[in-house]
This record gives sequence, C-alpha cells and structure tokens, in this order.
Amino acid sequence: MLQASSEVTFSFKVNGAKRVKVYGSFNSWSKGFLLKRNGNGKWAQTVELQRGRYEYKYLVDGKWKYDSAMPTIDDGLYSRNNVIIVR
Repeated sequence: MLQASSEVTFSFKVNGAKRVKVYGSFNSWSKGFLLKRNGNGKWAQTVELQRGRYEYKYLVDGKWKYDSAMPTIDDGLYSRNNVIIVR
C-alpha cells in the first residue's frame, strides 16, 4: 500500500544570502533541497513529502538557521529546529 504524499513549499526570507538549502528528518538530514531565490530576500522550493511529522532547518551560506516565524522545537542539542506535520 502506498502512503499518501503532499507537496510542501519551504520558504525562508533571508537578505543577502547566496545559497539556501533545507535539510530535515524527511530524508535523515542527508540531502538538502536547494531553494530558489524569488526576489526581495525570499527563497522557496516545493518538495513532495509523505505524511508525517518532520523537523527541518535551513543551511544559509554554510550556517544553520531556523525560521522563527514558523513552529519550532528544541532539538536536544542546545538549538532549535522547525517542525511541520504533513497530513
């Protein structure tokens, strides 16, 4: 039986960045998705994810960042991750 999946758009506003990727528990933090610059410091990428709860974070020019405007959770390592539930 195939699990249902949904398209999820990850978006992050960060001015002056040269490269933004999103990493997360949806793929064991092993491969990031490159976000595309949309103008005015906005970056976005749509990916297909299976149903579930995922933690994720952005890698902005080599530095880990989370979006304080979205839900977050303590990652247990003195930092925070964003969290999303795909239904």
